[in-house]
Amino acid sequence: VTGRAKFAGDLRFPGMLYGCARRAGVPAGRIHRVDASGARELPGVVDVLLAADIPGPNIIGILPPYDQPLLALEEVRYEGESIALVVGRSPEAARRGAAAVRVDLEPLPPILTVDEALAEGTRKIHPSGNITYSKKLVKGDAARGFAEAEVVVENTYETSFQEHAYLEPEAAVAVPGGDGRITVYASCQSPFHLRGHIAANLALPASRVRVVQAYTGGSFGGKDDVATEIGSLAAVAALRLDAPVMIVHTREESIIGSNLRHAARIYYKTGARKDGRITAREAKILLDGGAYASESPFVTMKALIHASGPYIVPNVFIECTTVYTNKTYCGACRGFGVPQVTFASESQMDEMAEALGMDPLELRRRNALAAGEPTATGQVFP
Repeated sequence: VTGRAKFAGDLRFPGMLYGCARRAGVPAGRIHRVDASGARELPGVVDVLLAADIPGPNIIGILPPYDQPLLALEEVRYEGESIALVVGRSPEAARRGAAAVRVDLEPLPPILTVDEALAEGTRKIHPSGNITYSKKLVKGDAARGFAEAEVVVENTYETSFQEHAYLEPEAAVAVPGGDGRITVYASCQSPFHLRGHIAANLALPASRVRVVQAYTGGSFGGKDDVATEIGSLAAVAALRLDAPVMIVHTREESIIGSNLRHAARIYYKTGARKDGRITAREAKILLDGGAYASESPFVTMKALIHASGPYIVPNVFIECTTVYTNKTYCGACRGFGVPQVTFASESQMDEMAEALGMDPLELRRRNALAAGEPTATGQVFP
């Protein structure tokens, strides 16, 4: 209310410069050439960074496989991907410069659905293929459990992508401190994670990198990957130019250039006796992870673990797979895959109650885990 809290975008340092990314503009394509000469000639433009200018590996990622470049080198995999970083004396100069970077790019047919990604003969988005991560959870014998059921319900549920929509867009400012040291002030939620990636991409020991978490106007999982990206880019530019460099996203950049909640298609099948006791549950979960892995492996595991719900289910078969597509990459977003499967699971419980002619709350009471009973993974809450 008083304005005394300084968010990352509020910080000012003498001689500060501003960075802005040149975005791909197409969801899939091969890069043949990047021409920054027109941008360099514009008034107020100080420098343009390309992938070859990153001293380190030009890679970020929350979990293996670490597969996301800071700046695309040979291929773009989603429309908001960064190809170049233009540094200017003002935000306006940097944005004009970014618009002036010319990219000779051969568009590729985009793969935009999980069905396209998994179809036989489909182009591989990554050399490893189009499956980001896949796991199964098996308990008991699902086929036997369904044979014992007197009522079976099954359905398919879909959830959409979701933007975190935090009030404060992403921001980071890197300040060189001499002797190859640098301090990065960032709107982030994992400063040590950020520090590790910045040090790696600067090809410096982590002891030379300091990260200060500024006041953060919301994150909800969204400021892990993108803070790492812009923090690393700002740091490379700041050391290269020996001047503070700030990157602050517009709301449009925030939406097209940062991770989302995974969209999901979830098939569920539940069997129960006439008294409401669940005998078996089967689920096949497909998550659209977009262009890069980010935290998809963790989201896959969380969705898998929670898919049977807070219920006693003696026989379980669950398969969860995250798939690459040419859309904005997905990662952490409040709940890590649990909101998607909970929507499907609880919808199915309501459908089962209707099929049994039972009160939905009573059905849940009869199947709810109590102290000392194991979850589908065998975990026991005393």
